Amino acid sequence: MPQRLFEQLNKLQSVKPDLNWQSQIRSSLVTRARIDTLDKQLSFTDRLSLFLMVFYKKYLPSPIKMASAFVALVVISGTSIMAQAEYLPGRPLYSVKRGFENVEFAFAVTPEKETQLHLKHAKKRQDEAVKIAADASNQAQKIENLNIVIKSMEQNIVAAKSGLEIVKDASDASSSDNQKTVALAKEITKSTNNAIETLDQVQSSASAELTKTVDEAKSLAEDANSVSLKVLVDNADQNATTESQPSVSTEEVKGFISQKLERSEEKIKQAQVLTNTATDASLNSKNDVNLKDAVQKNTEAQVAVKEAKNLLNSNNLPQALEKVEQASNITKESTGALSKIIEVKDGVSGSSSDGGLKSTSTTPKVEPKKDGLNILNYDDSGISSQVNQTATYTEQVDLNQ
Repeated sequence: MPQRLFEQLNKLQSVKPDLNWQSQIRSSLVTRARIDTLDKQLSFTDRLSLFLMVFYKKYLPSPIKMASAFVALVVISGTSIMAQAEYLPGRPLYSVKRGFENVEFAFAVTPEKETQLHLKHAKKRQDEAVKIAADASNQAQKIENLNIVIKSMEQNIVAAKSGLEIVKDASDASSSDNQKTVALAKEITKSTNNAIETLDQVQSSASAELTKTVDEAKSLAEDANSVSLKVLVDNADQNATTESQPSVSTEEVKGFISQKLERSEEKIKQAQVLTNTATDASLNSKNDVNLKDAVQKNTEAQVAVKEAKNLLNSNNLPQALEKVEQASNITKESTGALSKIIEVKDGVSGSSSDGGLKSTSTTPKVEPKKDGLNILNYDDSGISSQVNQTATYTEQVDLNQ
C-alpha cells in the first residue's frame, strides 16, 4: 500500500462522517456484495462455518452474562427453597414466599390454571396452620398467626369456588366438552374436604379464642364443597341418563356425598350436646320457646339425614345431596339458637351457688340478714319480709335483638 494512501487512511480514523453518508455507504456495500456473490457457490464447510457463527452470535450469550445469570439463578433458587420452609407470618422469608406465590399467578393464563393455583396455595396454608397449632411457645402469637393463615386460606377457597363457576359458565356457553370442569370440581371437592379436616385438627389443638375464625373458614369450605359437588352430581346424573362415556362415576360422587353426610351427622351430635347445656340455661318463657324450636330443628335434621342415606343407597344423587344440604342448614340454625341461649347464661346471668341466677341489675344490692332459719330480705324502703327460701332475680332477655 502506498505511503500516501496509508497516511490518508490514518487521518480518516479521526473523522466523524455524517450518519446519512454512513447509511448510504453501508447499503451500497451490502448491495455490491450480494451482486458479486450471486454466481458464487459456498462449499459445505463454508456454509457450516457461517451457520455456526450466526448461531453463536444470536443464541449464545457471552461467558460473563452466562456466569452472572447462573449466580442469579442460584441465589433466587436458594432463597425460594428457604422461603418455602418458612411457615410463620411476619418473618421476612414468609413475605418472600408469598411474593413468589403471587408471581405464579402471572403465568396462569386461564381461569382453570388460576383456580388450581388457589387450591395449591390453600393446601400450603393448611400445612402452615397445622405447624403453627403444634407450637406451644407463645399462645398470643400463635392465635394471631393462625388467624392470618386461616383467613388467607379462606380467600383461596372462595377464589377457587368463583373460578369453578367461571369455568362452568364458559363450558356451558360454548357447549364444549366439560371434562376440564368436572376435573376441576373433583379437585375442589377433595381440597375442601381436606381443608375441613385440617381445620378440625387445628381447632382441637388451639384455644377457644380461635373457634369463631375456624367456624367461619369451615362454613366457607362447606359452601365451596357444595358448589363443586353440585357440578359432579349433575354430570354423574347426566351420564347415567345418556349412557355416554362417564366423566365422573356415580360411585365417586356417592363417596363425596357420604363424607358430607358424615360431617352433617357430627354437627347434629354437637347440637345435641349444646341442647343439654342450653336446657339448664333457659331464663324465661321466651328462651323456653327458642329451646323447644332448637330441639325440633335437631329432630328435623335427623330425619333429613335418614332420608339422605336412603336416597344415596338408591343412587338418587341429586335428591340425596339436597337432603344433606337441608340437614346442614337446619343444624346451623339450631346451633346458632342454642349457642345464643348459652351465651346469655354465661355472659348475662351466671349461675349462683344455690342453683339460682345472679342479677345484673344496676340497683344497689342489699345483703340479706339471717334470722334463725329464715332469711330477711329488704326492699328499697328498708322493710324486711320473711321468706323460707332465697329470692332470685330474673332479667328479661329478648333473644331476637
